[in-house]
Amino acid sequence: MSEETKVDEVQVEENPTNEDVEQVENLQQNDEQKSDYKYTDSDVDDIVQKRLAKEKAKFEKQKDEAQKLAKMNADQKKEYELEKVQKERDEANAKLAKFEMNKVARSMFNEAKIDVSDDTLDLVVTSDADSTKENVSKFLAFTESYKEAITKDLTSGITPRINGNSNEKPLSPFEKKLNKYK
Repeated sequence: MSEETKVDEVQVEENPTNEDVEQVENLQQNDEQKSDYKYTDSDVDDIVQKRLAKEKAKFEKQKDEAQKLAKMNADQKKEYELEKVQKERDEANAKLAKFEMNKVARSMFNEAKIDVSDDTLDLVVTSDADSTKENVSKFLAFTESYKEAITKDLTSGITPRINGNSNEKPLSPFEKKLNKYK
């Protein structure tokens, strides 16, 4: 009887059924899918925990704000809201001042006939008019000194004595006098 079971096992291995083929294919697909994953389970757990902690902190902040408002009486609530509005107003005024300083700085550069980008303006503009003017003046002085250095570098050197073709020999004194009479 043991020989019959061995024969049956051999026959199954030699002639696999559709179910056996499907199982093998499923195992191969599972192996391929596992190799396609970019994150391990612990990586996913860490990502989820970080996101959860972030959302909890956000929720706690909102909850604390609500509790703070609930504890305050009507006058305190008004005072708190007034402080928030004043802070927003101050931020808006600072943005407006910086925008206006951008316009002033750009006009100063235009007077000096220098075209500047917004990035360059960000380097020199502050919310204070005096410091912006000083920064623009320093920048203009820098560009002027740079321009002078380039001009000096380009104009230095020896001017060639022979114009045009370098194959010509310099004229002898006799030829020079002869050329005067031609």
